[in-house]
Amino acid sequence: MFAPLDAVTRGESVTFLKRYDDNITQPALADLVGLFASDEDYSVTIVTSSVPADLGLLATVTIPAGHTGVIWAQYSAESACYDGDSVADWCRVDVLIDGVSIDAADQAFDSTDNATETSESWESHVLTRVTDELPAGTYAITASSYTFDGSPTFRLDDMVLTAEVKLSS
Repeated sequence: MFAPLDAVTRGESVTFLKRYDDNITQPALADLVGLFASDEDYSVTIVTSSVPADLGLLATVTIPAGHTGVIWAQYSAESACYDGDSVADWCRVDVLIDGVSIDAADQAFDSTDNATETSESWESHVLTRVTDELPAGTYAITASSYTFDGSPTFRLDDMVLTAEVKLSS
């Protein structure tokens, strides 16, 4: 009987919590295929090319047969982008799925020391990308980096790449 003004017993409280867990929490967890990560304490990686360079990070995710899903990928690192001139420097990181950029938007990892960047201009950066809905299959998530105009030096350290799948159907 629905009696919103009556006191709730301990047994009713447990029933509410159990039904919430069974009907809300567990289905939501079942739709999460998993969190996959490539997490290494790399020594400093140096990039000096405007051609994308693979950073050696890989996160593989699978959307099971009969389902579609969205992949959420995140790359983080400490970085320094500099070339010693008096112009602000820009370097980039791209998150790829099966070798194709998830989002073609600007992925700048800059060092913002008012155009006085040096090899010590370290900053922490995080880049998050979300795919459109994808069909069942196994997908390779990687990261690449490059300098914006080929002139700066781009140093990366303590890189982490993670990917998570949320099932849509």
